[in-house]
Amino acid sequence: MAQKFENLMRKCVTKTIKEPKTEMEIPREIVEYAKYVNKVVSPRTVKKIESDKGEMGLLGQEIFNGMLLNLKVPNLYANPIYEECDVFRKMKGKHFDFCIPPIGHIGVKTTPEGSTYRRFLANVDRWKNEIHDIAVAIKIENLGSLKAYFSGWLYAKEVESLPTHEFKKGEGKAYWTYLNPDSALTCRNTEISGEASPRLKPLRPAKEFNIMLRDACRKMNCPSQILESALTGIG
Repeated sequence: MAQKFENLMRKCVTKTIKEPKTEMEIPREIVEYAKYVNKVVSPRTVKKIESDKGEMGLLGQEIFNGMLLNLKVPNLYANPIYEECDVFRKMKGKHFDFCIPPIGHIGVKTTPEGSTYRRFLANVDRWKNEIHDIAVAIKIENLGSLKAYFSGWLYAKEVESLPTHEFKKGEGKAYWTYLNPDSALTCRNTEISGEASPRLKPLRPAKEFNIMLRDACRKMNCPSQILESALTGIG
């Protein structure tokens, strides 16, 4: 049983916890699980979007969930598999992905594999129907090698200050910026059409969020030894 549980955890590469992006390993079981839930169980994930986008979204949530499990960070995960049940968690009638009490409500935004996919995107309509304090970016690096990255994060108000664009007809507008590790540099060198458009806000580095996770664990009196060790000497 313990081995099965370990198979569902996304192992963080400890040496990257202090980097702009945190590397994670993806169990193949989770890839298959995301496909199953998207196709059979969860109507929410395919509503108004293509099924492959829903599958990627679910996979990103499971990767982030596994990261929290691996780091032993207590949290509430509003798994979409329970959406139609009375026990499905909502706050103020709105959906959320994760809640870590000292940090708040967290939305996971997933970018598919491939070098052409290098943006953080948050669909505007869905964003307004969910509750967020923070958004985190998960980048699928390669499903073949089962590798992903936690590629940065923003506070909700920072997301809402990003420019919007409809990248594919029919999918609606999305708040957008670039992923780490080169988010800040790319944003500085990107011109956005229209004089009234705001400059791109670079994603905050994963390291800062990992420090927040460590501090949240301390406040909940359940320190994460992995984070404590990896972030020795910081704060």
